Amino acid sequence: QTMYALKKAIDEFFEEGPENRFNRYKKSHETLINGLKKLGFKTFGGVILTSVYEPKEFDFNTIHDKLYEKGFTIYPGKSGEKTFRIANMGAINYKDINNFLKTFENILTKLKIKINFLGFT
Repeated sequence: QTMYALKKAIDEFFEEGPENRFNRYKKSHETLINGLKKLGFKTFGGVILTSVYEPKEFDFNTIHDKLYEKGFTIYPGKSGEKTFRIANMGAINYKDINNFLKTFENILTKLKIKINFLGFT
């Protein structure tokens, strides 16, 4: 299974081409960063994996579970600070990122969570 998955990933990489793949990842990353900034989050990280600072009252498990119910996954942070991570790799494109951002915003709104760069408002 692992070898099949690796072969499939390599085939897909060469079908798309390295430049096209990078450009797709870059557009997804820019869409994600701009959307998260609009929602009031601070971010750091690279083009394929973005880390997002959690305000202290942010409950990762609740947000994770609500996003997961809608078909999206966020990952716990590993930076030593309170963060979570969002991936741009694989078959994801900027349209998927826009759908994620809309869903994320709806969840935050339903939970009455409003975030700015200094934390909750």
